[in-house]
Amino acid sequence: MSNVGYIVSPELIAASSQLPSNKKRSSAVHSLIHAFGLSKRVKVLRPLRASYKDLAVYHTREYLDAVLSTP
Repeated sequence: MSNVGYIVSPELIAASSQLPSNKKRSSAVHSLIHAFGLSKRVKVLRPLRASYKDLAVYHTREYLDAVLSTP
């Protein structure tokens, strides 16, 4: 097992594939990782949902309030 981690979940792939700058790229990358057998050489990790406090370590309160209030 490698010291390299691959953070992935179906929800993460679906959400990131919808970003305007990333249209379907996450799905393609995930497919390639499996096709080349790389998922067997890394530690596959499930993402954890970040709390507001976690996000505030990097993002400003104004940004978070604007983004998180959008439906």
